[in-house]
Amino acid sequence: FGYDFENDYKIMLHNEASLIFRQHDTRYEHDGEWRFYTYGNVDTPYGRLSAGENFNVAYQFHKGARDFSPMSVTDTNFTWFLSNHNSKNGKKAVDFKTPKSTAMMNDGRAFKVSYIAPKMGNTLLGFTYTPDSPSRRGMISRYNTYERDDAYVVAMHNEWEFDFADVYTSAGYGLFNRTDKELSLGLTVAKGNWIVAAGYKKAYVDGKKNEITTVTSDPRRPAFYDNYRESQAWDFSLGHEFGPLKTTLAYLHTEADNTPNKDDMIMLTNTY
Repeated sequence: FGYDFENDYKIMLHNEASLIFRQHDTRYEHDGEWRFYTYGNVDTPYGRLSAGENFNVAYQFHKGARDFSPMSVTDTNFTWFLSNHNSKNGKKAVDFKTPKSTAMMNDGRAFKVSYIAPKMGNTLLGFTYTPDSPSRRGMISRYNTYERDDAYVVAMHNEWEFDFADVYTSAGYGLFNRTDKELSLGLTVAKGNWIVAAGYKKAYVDGKKNEITTVTSDPRRPAFYDNYRESQAWDFSLGHEFGPLKTTLAYLHTEADNTPNKDDMIMLTNTY
């Protein structure tokens, strides 16, 4: 729902929903659950202010591997059918031994407030504050014992027009739980019917406070359930449009810094 005022003022209310049904999967436990995500935007000449269950600005700006179809190596509902023993997102335990994406999504779709400044030349700047970070679409367990669950994210998006191609870049920096820091970078190059994109993300715990959980007796927090907090990921995609046919080859690699846990995903998609 939305309403346009005069002088470039606009109010929008969004309500997104997803239905996940899966069978014989003990890792991602989302069987037959409806998910509703509500958020609102206020657009003014001074920028956009949003509040609700939306992704942070670094996720929104990220220009890593892309896909023409709803299936993507960027974490989506459509790829949850894949079993992954490095990930568990259930009602009684949350366990991520590797990251899920090169996009910054620790706080998932937890309630947050974001501000995106008016475009300055070819640059967009944004900021997000999440007061309570645990989210079923994110990485942070609601059972953790960290002193704070809030998050601060800043991000930048750039558009460049060159003679050889159009280039889009992004960068994001996030502070989670006051000790978890993440840096994400993205690049997309578009030339005619070709699109090439790549992304990278690095996560680390700053200092000795709130270190990775290596030993625990709590079944809701198994050993290394928060291993994604010290990890890295990169992805790459190559796409081409043949008239009404679009095809993309994408690759995602994620790995933990302190253990051998890693994931590799290769996806070839075609849409018509």
